[in-house]
Amino acid sequence: MMQKVKTIFIASGGTGGHIFPGLLLAKRMKNDFKIYFVGNVKGMEYEIIKRYGYEFLPIPSYGFVGKSPLEKMKSVLYNFTSLLWSMRYIKMYGPEFIIGTGSFTELPVGFAAKLMKVPVYITEQDSYPGIATRLLSLIANRVFLSYETSGKLLKRRDNVSVIGTISEIVTVGKTKDQIKSELGISRGMKIVFVFGGSRGAKALNKAVTEMIKSGLPGDIFVIWQTGKNNFDEIKKEMGDTEFNGIILPFVYNMPEIYTIADLVVARAGACTLAELSDYRKAAILVPFPFAAHNHQMKNARYYEKRGAAIVIDEKEINAELLKKQIIRLIYNSKKLAKMGENSGKLHNPNAADTVVKAILRSK
Repeated sequence: MMQKVKTIFIASGGTGGHIFPGLLLAKRMKNDFKIYFVGNVKGMEYEIIKRYGYEFLPIPSYGFVGKSPLEKMKSVLYNFTSLLWSMRYIKMYGPEFIIGTGSFTELPVGFAAKLMKVPVYITEQDSYPGIATRLLSLIANRVFLSYETSGKLLKRRDNVSVIGTISEIVTVGKTKDQIKSELGISRGMKIVFVFGGSRGAKALNKAVTEMIKSGLPGDIFVIWQTGKNNFDEIKKEMGDTEFNGIILPFVYNMPEIYTIADLVVARAGACTLAELSDYRKAAILVPFPFAAHNHQMKNARYYEKRGAAIVIDEKEINAELLKKQIIRLIYNSKKLAKMGENSGKLHNPNAADTVVKAILRSK
C-alpha cells in the first residue's frame, strides 16, 4: 500500500523579504513534504513561486494598514473570503502544519488553520512585526523572530524564539578579480553598489543622478540598479554623461555584485538587510518611507545602532549629502571592514535549519 504523501502550506507574499524566506524553508522540507504555497495571484509571489516549481493556492488576501476607509472595508471582505478559501484548501489537502512568513497573506490562512486544529508557525523578518504577525502570535504554536527587540512588541512571548534572519549565502565560484574582469572594471577601483529594489526608488535615483553629474573621484566605480520602471527615464536624463560605472534596470547576478562591492547604498527591507549581513557589507541605508508602520526605518536604525550601517532619511537625501557619505566611507578601509564585520554578526547562517528542526521536533 502506498504511503500517503504528507503536505504543508506556506503562506507567503507581498515582498521578497517575505517570499524568499518561505522558499528557503521549502527547500529544506521538499524531500519530506508536498509543499503548497498560499498567496495572491495578483501579488509578486505568484510569478516567483511558480518559477520555483511549487504548487500555488490562490486567495484574494488584501492589506489593511494605511488604507482608506473604503479600502479597509474591501480588505475585511477579501480577507473573510480568503479565510473561507483557506479552510477549503485545508480540508482538501490536509496539511500537517502551516508556516506564515510575515506578510498579510498569512492572516486568513493562520486563522483558518487554528479553526481546523492545524498547527501554526510564524516567521517574522522585520524588526517591527506587522499586524498579521502580532495577531497570529496570540494563537501560533511558535513564532520565530529575526530581532530580539521584536519580541517586546508582542503581547504573548512564551512561544517566541529569536533565530536571526532566514537567508542563504550563494557561493559564486569566482574571485573578485575574475568578476571585475568580466564586468570591465579595472583593478584598484572602489566599487559602490546602488539599488532601491527591483522597482527602483525615485528619490534615491534622483540623488544618484545628480551626484554622478556633479562628478566623482576617478577611482570610484558605481554599479547602479535603477529598477525596471525608471531605467529608460534615467538613461535619457544621463545622456552622454561620462563616469566610471554601469547603469542597469535589474541585477540578476546579485551574489557576484555583492562579492565585489566595497559599499552598498540601498533600501532597508528585510531581504536586503539579510543579504548585507550574508556578504558582510557596509551600507548606507535610505529606508522606504511608506512601508507599513515605517518598519524599514526601524530595520535601518537597528543596523545603525550596531555599527553596521549609516542611515539617511529619504526626506533629507540629496546629491551633496550622498556624495559626502560615500567618500567619507569608501576611503576608510578600516571603517568599511568594521561595519562589514558588525553586519555579519547580525546573520545566523543556520536560521532556516533552526526553524525547520524546531517545527519537526514539535510534531
